[in-house]
Parts: sequence; C-alpha cells; structure tokens
Amino acid sequence: MKNIKPFFAIILLCASLQASGPYTLTNLECANVFVKSNSNVFDKEDIGKIKAILAKVIEVSKLQTNQRDCSTLMVKLDAIHAKPNYYIYTKLALGEEVITHRKDKSETFSLTYDSSDFTQSENPKVDVLESVQYLADEFIEHYKNDNE
Repeated sequence: MKNIKPFFAIILLCASLQASGPYTLTNLECANVFVKSNSNVFDKEDIGKIKAILAKVIEVSKLQTNQRDCSTLMVKLDAIHAKPNYYIYTKLALGEEVITHRKDKSETFSLTYDSSDFTQSENPKVDVLESVQYLADEFIEHYKNDNE
C-alpha cells in the first residue's frame, strides 16, 4: 500500500502537466490569419471556410487582426489519397518574431503554439473542417485559460 501513494502522485503530476501544455498564449493581443494547403484535395472554397473558422477564433479571443507586426495564426494542410481513404494532417500554429536568449540576442520567427490532428477520411472536405474546428476550440480554451 505504501508503494501506491507515490505511483498515484506521479500519475497526478503527469496529468496536470499534460493539461497545461508547453505553450503560453498569455498577453497575445493580435494575430493575422494564414492558411496553406500542400494538397490539391482542398480548393479555394475550402480555404475560405477554414479562414472563417480562424476568424471566429480571432473574434472569440478578442484579438486584433489585419495589423502589421502581429503574430500569425496559421493552418497548414497536407493530404494524400490512398483509395478509398484520404489521410489528412492538419496543423494549427502561432508564429511570432521573438528574441532569443543566445549570446547575440538574435531576432527570429518561431512557432510559439503548435497543435496538430491526423485524420483518416472518406470525405476530406467535411472532415478537414471538423479537424480545424477541433484545433480552433483547443486554441480558444488554451487562450482563455492562459489569460484568466
């Protein structure tokens, strides 16, 4: 019985670390939207729908947008078709100009938030929107938690 207490403490610690994630969205004030598809599966209409989901993220998070020197909230899509299925990799990330803690304090572009989803689909145009919505909801929740 004595050996069980440290085991549960370790599990509890790991669960709390998993919930918080390695990224912080504290004090994020503005973001511009960018969508990139590396696949011919998705057309301009699909990209427009994804941009609409990201616009909702901007609105719900009360972020400013369409400004210079803002962070970039981006979605990157990759898909391959292996009949009868499509395999879709969706990534939502936040890119920002940051100053490193290196000796020369160099300024660089860095991903300061990164989340992804991998989906097997027979209907990629519907499932990619669900995937982006899932990642967007996750981002909003993380943003709200970091800025309470």
